[in-house]
Amino acid sequence: MLVKKSKRALSVYRKVTALPRQSIERKKITAQIADREKTRSLKNSSITKPFPTEHIEEKLREAEHFLNNIFASIQDGISILDKEMNIIRVNQAMERWYSHAMPLVGKKCYEAYRGRKERCNVCPTHQTILARKAAYEVVPKVGLDGKILGWLDLYSFPLIDTATERMSGVIQYVRDITERKRAEEALLNAAQQWRTTFDGISDIVCMLDKEGRIIRCNKAMTGFLGKTFREIINRTHSEMVHGAQMPVKECPVERLWKTHHRETDIQLINDRWFSISVDPLLDEARRLVGAVHIMSDITERKRAEEALRSSEEKYRTILETMWDGYWETDVRGNFTFVNDAQCRTSGCTRERLIGMNNRQFTSEEEAKKMHQVFNRVYRTGEPVKSYQFEYTRRDGTKSCNEISVSLMRDTEGKPIGFQGVSRDITERKRAEEALLESEEQYRLSFTNVSDVIFTLNSNLVVSSISPSVERILGYKVEELVNRPIQDLNLIPPEYLEKAFSETMRIFSGEQISNSIYEFIAKDGTRRVGEISGSPLHNNGKIVGSISVARDITERKQAEEEKSSLQEQLRQSQKMEAIGQLAGGVAHDFNNLLTVIKGYSQLSLLDLKENDPLWENIQEIQKATQRATDLTRQLLAFSRRQVLDLKVLNLNVLLKDLDKMLRRIIGEDIELVTLLTEDLGKVKIDPNQIEQVIFNLAVNARDAMPSGGKLTIETADVELDEEYARVHVGVTPGRYVSLSVSDTGIGMTREVKEKVFDPFFTTKEKGKGTGLGLSMVYGIVKQSNGNIMVYSEPHRGTTFRIYLPRTEEEADILGDREEKDFPPRGSETVLLVEDDELVRNLANRLLEQQGYRVLKASNGQEALLVAKEHVGETIHLLLADIVMPQMGGKELADWLKISRPNVKVLYTSGYSDDAIVHHGVLDPGTHFLQKPFSLKTLSQKVREVLDG
Repeated sequence: MLVKKSKRALSVYRKVTALPRQSIERKKITAQIADREKTRSLKNSSITKPFPTEHIEEKLREAEHFLNNIFASIQDGISILDKEMNIIRVNQAMERWYSHAMPLVGKKCYEAYRGRKERCNVCPTHQTILARKAAYEVVPKVGLDGKILGWLDLYSFPLIDTATERMSGVIQYVRDITERKRAEEALLNAAQQWRTTFDGISDIVCMLDKEGRIIRCNKAMTGFLGKTFREIINRTHSEMVHGAQMPVKECPVERLWKTHHRETDIQLINDRWFSISVDPLLDEARRLVGAVHIMSDITERKRAEEALRSSEEKYRTILETMWDGYWETDVRGNFTFVNDAQCRTSGCTRERLIGMNNRQFTSEEEAKKMHQVFNRVYRTGEPVKSYQFEYTRRDGTKSCNEISVSLMRDTEGKPIGFQGVSRDITERKRAEEALLESEEQYRLSFTNVSDVIFTLNSNLVVSSISPSVERILGYKVEELVNRPIQDLNLIPPEYLEKAFSETMRIFSGEQISNSIYEFIAKDGTRRVGEISGSPLHNNGKIVGSISVARDITERKQAEEEKSSLQEQLRQSQKMEAIGQLAGGVAHDFNNLLTVIKGYSQLSLLDLKENDPLWENIQEIQKATQRATDLTRQLLAFSRRQVLDLKVLNLNVLLKDLDKMLRRIIGEDIELVTLLTEDLGKVKIDPNQIEQVIFNLAVNARDAMPSGGKLTIETADVELDEEYARVHVGVTPGRYVSLSVSDTGIGMTREVKEKVFDPFFTTKEKGKGTGLGLSMVYGIVKQSNGNIMVYSEPHRGTTFRIYLPRTEEEADILGDREEKDFPPRGSETVLLVEDDELVRNLANRLLEQQGYRVLKASNGQEALLVAKEHVGETIHLLLADIVMPQMGGKELADWLKISRPNVKVLYTSGYSDDAIVHHGVLDPGTHFLQKPFSLKTLSQKVREVLDG
């Protein structure tokens, strides 16, 4: 309102004092006023009189004085500027605000108000002069020290001469808005603090309008619903929180609309419990305009309450079912709780006992002792255990009770009573009394002694021995007593010298502890015993000895089993370490064999059979094949072979191998096969298991140089926990057993411990590599099986293999023979191999068969090669699995992104976890084992491209 009034005053003042007060202008104004007064006089009087100039000046002064008063009375600042931005006039408010810049009149506005020496193009005054229209800006009020003292609203209006339509200057209207700005900032801060507090509430809070729509919610609600603020606002609370879980009439919000009072509830929402409170929102007229809905998650409290109830129930069940009496009293000793056992002990019902004092059930003397005990517990806070007192039942009979007492406190630590357990020990006390009466008799009796206790007199004659000797060694007491110990034949010959020496040491005054012996039982079996002996004194003289012999046969067996397990574990770890070494050697060796074999075959293609070099290269080929077989044996031992698993029946496989086995072992060895009918199926690689059988058969043949019998047997077995406990690496379960037994020379214990070690052999030099049985071991282990060897010198050897049984359907074994000729093709192959020699060889072999080859030394380079041939089709990726920077599997994954139809063939010298897991290829994966020949490479490439 003040702004509007000021604008009207300025409009009047603009007409009178807008222009500079120069004499010419004043004369114009005076003339105009005179003309108006003259016209008015003519209208009012028929007689024309000259209009006095003094009257006009007077009117002008009055008008100016009136406007000056208005100008001065305006509380907001006003300043008048010419078109050059010079201050012409200011009112008192402006002078007060900028008193430090006085005098203002005559200065440039930007000098006086802003402290600038040059004009600012964005200044409202400048904008008003340029555009001839009003401008607005909020400017700071700056003190002498340059600090901001407050804020001003500045309005600039052009001064237009109504007669000439020319702008003569600018009038500025300034209002102090410091307090308003501070109030706005305070309001903004308060709103921000309210929002922060609102969002910081851990409970779920929302505000609803009268239709139940959400108009505000905190972050806890958005997190609970998993929705944004925009998705929640203007949706009904029932729809967002309850959905279709709750009838409308049961919703606390709906109840509040009816009651207009706070509503509370506990509800299960999304498997969590919430305590809900809904408070009304009222306007100034106390009318209901909405509601505040708060949900507190009390799930943990509910669970704790449920756990507490469950615990209390268990506690009560235990108390009611325990055989000992349990009771609680107040600080005066009056019963407040008793269990059933306490009722039985006292012979009173629970209703009768509650409220009675515990001292009512005993004599006066016992009551005093009880009072002392309870008083000590009260004073010290320490419980008393095993306090005995005499208890009188309701029927008058007496019993002896043993009680334990502890102090009960409230949450503040203040004593509120006692709790305790009482046990009826009447029978035990009677037994103790009876035991005391016959203490001497029991002290001399050995009836219940589990160990053998015996005494010798000075002549080494058995003077007494406990009856336990019959249980342990089979002798009755009368068979041993009063006989010289050397005549009893209880100690084997190898222990006699030790026994005589230690007996003499006992008679000389020493004590012998835990000396280990073997004893011969009556039935001839041997038992292991641990003996401790001491001298017997009489009047200071040694008159004999007393010894205790403990049977530790089972303990020694357990120790031997443990030692055996440790040895098995050590052997397993050794085999694993050697296997890792062998696998690494085989990997590098296969690359070399690939190059030797490949270039030898290429050379043979260019030579005729009558060429002198033909036979040399043939010998190289033979040596390469022997090296290849050796490497495969290393890979088999190190469990890095790639297995082609099939589900089959071992009986079927053994029947197919029968004729070949008979040729291998010769005519002087009898072959016996004992095959269990309906044998379970196993999942193995047929080629590998054939190698296992052949190797075991060859070793059996060599162990029977004069002939003998080779027995191959199959059976379904189940290995239990006991078997697994004494055999490292064995998992209990159902297995198929394959046993290969011979009647040969057998093995010593030392040979048996090393039988699976690589390069260990008992054969003559040049007749074995020592890898046969190590390869068998590796194949069985890689097939998730176990192999055990049982052998003694001159009693033959049995190798028993356990393979896990499977219930899968049996596979049909196909033809595994290679074609006689290497197939050809014309497709494009991307060859990736980090070994330069192998890469060059594979390139020649593929190009010779008609393929177009793109080469790369690693995965990164292969991706660049594929990018360079972006418009061409790459039919096959032939990549080594293990390469620096990027392996074959990772390369194939990247290449299939841009070329999804490319087919992949991996090659390696050994299995790698990238495509093989526990020796089994991932489904749909093609793999070529190194070293490969021209034929195997060509056939595999053709198989993958045509597959």
